[in-house]
Amino acid sequence: MDLLDKNEEPSVEINRKFKNKSKYTPSFSEFSSIDLFVKLVTNEINELEIIPWKKEQNLSREERIALRELKNEKSIEIKASDKGGNIVIMSKPDYKDMCLRIINDPEGYTLLTFNPTEKYFLELDKLLQKGVMDGHISDELKKSLLPLRPTTPTLYSLPKIHKSLINPPGRPIIAGNNSLTEKLSQFVDHYLHPFVEEIPSYTRDTQNALQHLEDVIVPSDTTLASFDVVSLYNNIPHEQGIKACRHFLSKKFDEAMTNFIIQLLTYILTHNFFLFDGKYYLQTRGTAMGTSCAPSYANLYLALWEETVVFTDKTKKYTANV
Repeated sequence: MDLLDKNEEPSVEINRKFKNKSKYTPSFSEFSSIDLFVKLVTNEINELEIIPWKKEQNLSREERIALRELKNEKSIEIKASDKGGNIVIMSKPDYKDMCLRIINDPEGYTLLTFNPTEKYFLELDKLLQKGVMDGHISDELKKSLLPLRPTTPTLYSLPKIHKSLINPPGRPIIAGNNSLTEKLSQFVDHYLHPFVEEIPSYTRDTQNALQHLEDVIVPSDTTLASFDVVSLYNNIPHEQGIKACRHFLSKKFDEAMTNFIIQLLTYILTHNFFLFDGKYYLQTRGTAMGTSCAPSYANLYLALWEETVVFTDKTKKYTANV
């Protein structure tokens, strides 16, 4: 287990958290006592009486055949619904149209004429190297944050059948496992997320909400109200989102470190490219659903709005008279 000594510097903790996994596998010959132990346990296992396990099917033969045929059917797309835990089966053309309605928005996406991976890789390498030179990160951490063989992110959509069963809108998700910004986004979120937990209105999940409500006495004539931001992740202007994150980061970090984290965040937001139907696109507004720092980024954007609009002296004076 990787434990952090209380006397170690925070940078040591960060290096450990984001370092690449070791591929070293020790040879048993290096540890004779372990080798002996493995042999003894193996011998005992071989002497055990093995009771045959009968595999039982929870599906009928017809159901198994139907599932296999659905899985291999190339003319349809099978996706989870955006909400409700349903399974949605769509024709390929309908699914493609649902995705294109999202990425054909000229305010949010731009069609690229080339694969930008190499260009973006060099830009990130330069940015991280400057971070090393300025003392913000170690050379070891830089190697962990910069994937040598990054994969291309891909876009898929979850049908919002709770809004419409016919031509439902989709929620765009960008799958970026081992992409150029995967580790970088995790690194940025390491700094952003602690501020989220300090937001006065922050509720972690349903269980946390119920805990908050346990001691609240709600009069019988109370009217409950809520509001929702439409497509929040995709509609946050970069300038405003970055301003919010800078506002919170500057409360804890000096100007140089704050600027470095903001530079990394800006890179993530402005280099969010993906592949769909053989074409490369760049998201030009908002943040991608699927990148690690997106929830914290969106929460801090709304938190600053609450500070300036909701939790103000003017609001308190107004609500006192309601």
